[in-house]
This record gives sequence, C-alpha cells and structure tokens, in this order.
Amino acid sequence: MKKTILIVCALIFLLPSCALAKKKRYIPLDLAVYHNNEGVKYLAKNDFEKALWEFKTAAELDSKYAEPHSNLGIVYKYRNQYDKAIEEFRIAIEIDPKWATPYNHMGAVLMSLGKPDAAVVQFKKATRKDKKFADAYYNLGLAYLDLAEKGTHSSRNTRRAIRALQKSTQIDPRLYNAHIDLADTYRGIADWEKAILRYRLAIETKPDDPTPWQKLGDLYLEKGDPDKAEECFVNARRLAPQSSESLLALGESYIRQQRYGDALVTFRQILVFDPKNAKAHFDMGYAYGLQGNHEDAIESYKRAIEIDPDFTKAYYNLGTTYLATENFSEAEQFFKEAIRIDPRHGPSLYDLGHLYDQTGNKKEAARYFCQFVKAAGKEFPDEARLAKGKIKQLGGCP
Repeated sequence: MKKTILIVCALIFLLPSCALAKKKRYIPLDLAVYHNNEGVKYLAKNDFEKALWEFKTAAELDSKYAEPHSNLGIVYKYRNQYDKAIEEFRIAIEIDPKWATPYNHMGAVLMSLGKPDAAVVQFKKATRKDKKFADAYYNLGLAYLDLAEKGTHSSRNTRRAIRALQKSTQIDPRLYNAHIDLADTYRGIADWEKAILRYRLAIETKPDDPTPWQKLGDLYLEKGDPDKAEECFVNARRLAPQSSESLLALGESYIRQQRYGDALVTFRQILVFDPKNAKAHFDMGYAYGLQGNHEDAIESYKRAIEIDPDFTKAYYNLGTTYLATENFSEAEQFFKEAIRIDPRHGPSLYDLGHLYDQTGNKKEAARYFCQFVKAAGKEFPDEARLAKGKIKQLGGCP
C-alpha cells in the first residue's frame, strides 16, 4: 500500500498548533505575513497558481522570512516540480536552520523521488530540531519501511520503522495513519496481538472510517478466525453500506466458512449498486464452483472477463472449471488466454502441462512443464518438484 507523507505543518500562521518547532524570534513584516497567509488560504483550496504568487510576494517583501519559502516548496512539490521545491526548502533552512519543518518537507520530496536513504537524513534532522514533531517521526517511519520493502537491511529497518511510528503516536496519539501503518507492519511480521491493538486504536481515532475494520477482518481471516473476521466486516459494511470492498471481504469470509449461499447473497448485493464489479462476478463464480455448479460458475467468470478483459485469474478459473467437466478444448483456450496476459502465470502453465499430458500430447506437455519450472518454480516448489518428474518421464525439455 502506498503511504501518505505528512506535510501539513508548513502552514504555520493559519495553523498555530503546528508551529511547535523551535524558531528564531524573528518578527517578519506585517505585509509579508499577510501575503503568506493569503497564500495558505489559496493552497488549502488547491489554487496553486494564486498561492504561488502570494508566497513569492511574501518572500520578496521580507528576505529574512522563512515561511513563504517553505510554502513555495510545498506548492512546487504538489506540482511535481521537485528541483524547485528542494531549492525553496534549502532557502528556508538557510534563513532559519533551527526550524524543523523544511527538513521534513525536504524528506517528503526525496521520498517522492525514490530516495528513502536521503529522506531519512532529512527526517532525522527535523526530529533533532523538534523532538515533539510527530509528523516528522511518522515520515521517518515510512522512509524506513520503504527501505525495508526494497530489501535494504529489511529486519533492521522494519524495527527502526516501528520505533519511529511508535514515537509519532506517543507525541500525537490521534495520528490515525501511524496506527494503521504500525498495524500493517506488525501484521507483516506476524505480531498479531500488536497489530490488533493498533487497528483498534485506529478505530478509536476514526470511529466512522470502515478501513481499520476491514483490515482487522483481513487479519482475523489470516489468523484463521472467520467468526471474528465476519464481525469486523459487518462493522465495515455498517459504516459504508455500499462499499464494494467491505462486502467483497464479507462474502469471501463466508466462502472460507463454506457458507456459499450467504456468500452468493452478499455478492449479489454488490451487483445491485455496482453491476460492473468484475471481482464480485469472479467471486460468485468461485462460490458456484465450490458448490459444484459449473454452469453458473462459467457464466460468472465470463461476465468478469467481459468487464475486465485482462482478468488473468478469471481466465484461469474458467480453464480449471472446463477441465473439471472434461471440456479440454475450452480449458486449453482459457489457460492460454491467461498465459497471453501473464506469460509467467504459474498455475496456467502447470495445468496446461497436465492437460496436454492427459490428452497424450507429450511434446506440448513437456514444453509447458518446462516453462512452468523456469517462470514460477520458486513460487510453487511442490508443483515444481512434480513438474520436474514429469519432464524427466517425457524425455526432457524440447
């Protein structure tokens, strides 16, 4: 999931609660302050052009006034003019080196540029300048998570991320995003208890938001507790009655509990207000297939493909459904369609190898087993071992 870097504390004159960073006792010119505040108003309305000119006016009126330069940097960041943004943040830092905010924003720009290592340096500077800067600690945590995801000292950076995110919530316990990201991180390392605690803190922070309920339900499913998962999905649905995501999750939880009738009812509810929801049609097909209703399963999968022609899993499930009914020519067609969309789709390559083996086409069977081992063998080690045995029986790769 893509994280959101927090930048809101730049607007210090209109948001005095953000002005916690230690600053020089410089009193800017009244007219410069006026134009800076006008820029803040336009920025809040996403009127970047007017905001830009107001901040430029404030900076021109008072060369020792750091805030308009920092705010200019924010405008340039929103406009993806990263070089200009960095330059304005540097000017703000030169004017007031003790002010934490521009360091934080500099780090945010570096994150946007895909440079988490450099961003960490800036976020650390921000936290040193202001030890109570919750947003900077939060952003530092995100930078460490980015490094961990890229495989750079993954375990160490995950621990660093957790500490930074924890610190942000110690300073500001209402920092919703930090609770969510901490919960996601704990879930990623299978620390279920702490993940549950953080999702519940997120629920306390934003009781009207279905997202943490949704995530908590997913966690309970992962833990193998479908009853608690269902309770969470019901709460998510209560908060967002027409949310496809929460209803899909609820229906999928019913499938895991083998409550196929309840699952189908739930997916139909989605299609009442969202008839072109390809995932709902796909899940209906899956539920029908588990009931042995191949005809309706095929119809649902085909409807999903009509809506989303690149739905690889729908093609694959069509293939397996036709295979189950011994309609080999149709199964072959849909496995090949899945491979056309994703040439490395392991299940389709593997099942197509078996299909050709069953129908006596040994050369094609060997070819697809070989492709499977090469493309997806590491992802499916047990199947790879069986495929290698088949390849040996079939005389090797062609």
